[in-house]
Amino acid sequence: MENTSLRDIVRIVVRGLLEQTRLCIDLDLKCIDPPTLTSGMLRRYGVSSDHVVLNFWNKLSKILEKSNRFEIYRSRCISVNLVLIHRLSKVRKLVEHDAYVDPLDCIDKVCVVAPHSHVLKTYLEYRCCTGLRIRWNLVSLLRLVASRDPSFLECVESFAQDPTSIDRVLNIAQCVLRLLNTYRRPLMHVFDRIPSNLQELVKVSPFLRKIVRELSQRKVSR
Repeated sequence: MENTSLRDIVRIVVRGLLEQTRLCIDLDLKCIDPPTLTSGMLRRYGVSSDHVVLNFWNKLSKILEKSNRFEIYRSRCISVNLVLIHRLSKVRKLVEHDAYVDPLDCIDKVCVVAPHSHVLKTYLEYRCCTGLRIRWNLVSLLRLVASRDPSFLECVESFAQDPTSIDRVLNIAQCVLRLLNTYRRPLMHVFDRIPSNLQELVKVSPFLRKIVRELSQRKVSR
């Protein structure tokens, strides 16, 4: 993977998110604020040399310099953003398992620490016009979702295989829609509008609308 493309970057980030979530579930970890991706994890995804690892992080950094926030929901009073944060920091890894964890999981488990590593963390950030702001680690959130609906991880797995496919984007959008409507009643307390179908979801999601438009145009031009 010498020439890392945007498709490669998205695919690897989603695979990292999925793998970290599954490890949190399988190992019954706390996973309050774990990384989505680290340099050590890249080796599993075909990023084979130090040069290519650095190239991956440099390309990701350039993308996030333009914007590291992607608005996935917008209504009159509510905004929800996918936030990606890339930095050099200390990382912790379980000795007995190939899992990167946050400090709380090292309290009762043996960890090794790398003092200086590239790390990507992903968050879902909820903002309300009242001033309320909540940021939730995406690995932790996906673990919670999977505990309620295990099939949602299959949607993420399908998306990870080809994140630039319009069909796979629409498939994971349908999975999100199903989840929103399954828990419509409690979610109405934190969202002022819950979409009932895919068309409504596209209307309330600026990022999904942008992606669908760009991928549809690319498909037509082929």
